[in-house]
Amino acid sequence: MTTVPKYPWALRNLPPFPPVANRLLALLQNQNVSNIQLAEVIRMDATFSFELLRLANSSLFGFAHQIIDIGHAISVVGLERVKAMVMMVALNAQIKSALRYQRLLDCWVHCLACAVLSEQVAYGCGLPPERAYTAGLLHDVGRLGMMTAYPQEYNRLLDVAADENLQLIDAELDVFDIDHCMAGAWLVAEWNLPNEVGIVAQTHHEPPIAGDREMGNVIRITNRLTNALGFHVLPPKEDFSYPALRRMLPSIAQRNLPEDPEELRLGIQERVLSFTAPKTAA
Repeated sequence: MTTVPKYPWALRNLPPFPPVANRLLALLQNQNVSNIQLAEVIRMDATFSFELLRLANSSLFGFAHQIIDIGHAISVVGLERVKAMVMMVALNAQIKSALRYQRLLDCWVHCLACAVLSEQVAYGCGLPPERAYTAGLLHDVGRLGMMTAYPQEYNRLLDVAADENLQLIDAELDVFDIDHCMAGAWLVAEWNLPNEVGIVAQTHHEPPIAGDREMGNVIRITNRLTNALGFHVLPPKEDFSYPALRRMLPSIAQRNLPEDPEELRLGIQERVLSFTAPKTAA
């Protein structure tokens, strides 16, 4: 792995995480945290409350009666899903100003699609789905950080890389003295996130290995699958087809994915749109 700079200048303008998100992530690092403690903090923020209740009442859990209590919702979704929800909401708030550029919105959609796909194949790889979702969501956290700190410049970099058919990592190094893999590893350490996420962020462009069930390798496959399904930032340069990537997964995980990539793409698109569409509280 490439050495990560101690303090990359390209991330100095990055706004801090929302205070509520910082408090929640600190609480969630404590294995003995109570649902009451989490509920008290989540109730302080309308967006976190809305997203948690929306998740608890989704078809994923299939309860006949509507869940309206934050504490009950935490019990239903579990701590790992609460953690993933906190990261998704916090990142969305942080990068919101950058999403006026279509290419930067594509970066966020790619992360969301990779999270959904990683969660879908996780069980067949012997991995906890909630952790796979978080790893998929954060694999490009370095790119999200760079585009948030310098949205106009990063958008221009993507335009140039597309027009000149450049390798994105090389273009990032030329402009920012750091690529998004190194930036991701630095941010994960700075935010005190799990080491597993930092490894995923730093190594997701390394070649995937067929059949390997380690989290980093699974994300290398799902990242490329996400691109093959059309949720890419720039057209992928690697010649990986959907069937070839699907065959790299363990057989159980393969059965969790349809043979028709369009069927999978539409399913992921529906989930992603539910995250990115404007929301209003009831």
